[in-house]
Amino acid sequence: MKQLDFSSVDFVRTAEREKRHDAFWGPLDESHRIAARVACEFFVFAEEVCWHLAQQRRLAASDDEKAMEAFIRAQMYSKAAMEKFRLFGRLTGSRDDAEAAGHLDRLIAHARNTRWQIYPLWWTNNPAKNTACFIGQLAIHAGQYVQYLAMRRNAAEAKAKGKGGAR
Repeated sequence: MKQLDFSSVDFVRTAEREKRHDAFWGPLDESHRIAARVACEFFVFAEEVCWHLAQQRRLAASDDEKAMEAFIRAQMYSKAAMEKFRLFGRLTGSRDDAEAAGHLDRLIAHARNTRWQIYPLWWTNNPAKNTACFIGQLAIHAGQYVQYLAMRRNAAEAKAKGKGGAR
């Protein structure tokens, strides 16, 4: 799997970059490496949520339909992000989301200490918001997506029943 490094778009492998890479991944045993890779995937989905919500806000004034599509995509990515977060929690032996958030915070701290950035900068830039806050917001959006899918399924079933039950 390709390493996600949000700090740079330069894909040239420099000695300094190799040193940071080895400092982050070197001390991790195989199970923690797998968990770290899942955390990287989680952060990619969280970044997509953020981007689609920004698109939704930008489009709200000009195109309601596209704004709603962006919002639904944000919800969809939230669901995927939460699945990755919960997988991360299972891989780290967490009993609940709070404990998994603690493990994620420790992984972020390890990444900061080694200067190998696996998380988007906005995740740590606002001191008023922490991992638990972001996880809570993602969970809300993921729940909204599940409700949206249920609403769509119910509408399709009602339409099918209205046509004599043929699908």
